[in-house]
Amino acid sequence: MAVIFEGDDLVVHEIEGDSQYAVVTFGAADQCHRATDEFFAERPLRIGNIRSIGITTKKVLWFISPEVEQVISLVNDRLSDVENRIIFGYSMGAYPALKWSRRLNAKTVFSMAPKYSLDPDLCDLDPDYIDRYFKDELRGMFIGSEDVGGRIFIVHDPDHRHDTYHVGLIAEKLTAHDVTLIPSFYSEHFIPRAFTGRHKFLRLMDALANGTRETVCHTFAKERRTSLNNVEALFTRTIHHRPDWSFRALLAPTIFVHDNLKPLFEKALDIGRLAHRLSERGSFGRSAICRNLPLIYARYGRNIERSQVLAAGIKRLVPAPLGFHGHILCYDITNHTFIGGDLVGSAPLHRPVILKRFGGHLFFQITIGEETLYLYEHEGDIMLSDEARPSGFHLVKSARNAHHHIRSRLGNLCSHPNGTYELNSKNNLEWEEFSIPSEFPT
Repeated sequence: MAVIFEGDDLVVHEIEGDSQYAVVTFGAADQCHRATDEFFAERPLRIGNIRSIGITTKKVLWFISPEVEQVISLVNDRLSDVENRIIFGYSMGAYPALKWSRRLNAKTVFSMAPKYSLDPDLCDLDPDYIDRYFKDELRGMFIGSEDVGGRIFIVHDPDHRHDTYHVGLIAEKLTAHDVTLIPSFYSEHFIPRAFTGRHKFLRLMDALANGTRETVCHTFAKERRTSLNNVEALFTRTIHHRPDWSFRALLAPTIFVHDNLKPLFEKALDIGRLAHRLSERGSFGRSAICRNLPLIYARYGRNIERSQVLAAGIKRLVPAPLGFHGHILCYDITNHTFIGGDLVGSAPLHRPVILKRFGGHLFFQITIGEETLYLYEHEGDIMLSDEARPSGFHLVKSARNAHHHIRSRLGNLCSHPNGTYELNSKNNLEWEEFSIPSEFPT
């Protein structure tokens, strides 16, 4: 890669490549600080040895600059022998991908989450956008029919209200052109998540360079559906209300086949939340599978097999009480209090708590090496003892399910989303219930 132009505002990078087509890219506003170092999609384009030009900007001005015509002339000169030109832009860069497309002699434009304008006199904008981005230099900017050339693909998440409004406005202005709107569900504003990974990216590039409209739409949809972003969304969106759906998404056989999807198993807190919801509904076997999964993945990594995960469901690899927010109950040795850990394991000084019943008492145990220590409540702190000592807590069965409240003289133990706990909650609410494997019905 070489920088072939650097101005006060704009920078032009080039990869020579050996492809029969060329790609011109424009990136997002958060990459302005790296304008002289790299360009949008540089890595997969370089790996694919695709002839490409990356246009970057040092300023968050939507590539509006006195240097625009000079840059366009330079790009056209460098690509004078290439007719098949793909203009590829994302977020802030989606605007020049459309705005410059006719002058860049585009054959195909792939514009992801573009804005019609950032001038509040010309369109509606979220107040945050105006506060963060609008400057006098952007007054009067817009995408007009006369700016656009080539076949146009505009990609957005239909559930993203702001982007959907702007895409609809652009489509209204470009009715004279070959415009195709492509939905990218669950991507929010971050459309490239739908095709993260060089193989996905290169398949999309091939479709844009050589495929029909139908081929492009089909390829993008396929790559989106099999992306980690999509799988994560299918998993997380239904954890609370339809945990059975989330479980099927998590254990789908396709995830174990594709390495790019296996990082889903690193979402230990979300998997912990799912385990809690499943045991809440009486699905104890599935809950156990979820409890063990992050630890099994930590052991086997990308060599993990679905059969290993299912077989481990009969084991109690993570027996500590599991709270509503996905944390297992741990003890903070330094601060004499409870703290939440994830299913993979805790910090060295945060030890998982194991509950044992004996002689009508409830014991809280932690282990340090080969030593077993006992926890007990004392004046609002959780203290350690070398000798077996009742914890001062007792379990109260939930009236709703097989979960339990952990109660002391102060009140219920209540977990919080940040992994902290309070000892004195006076309610009996859902998020105060703990999933405790040793207490499940057999």
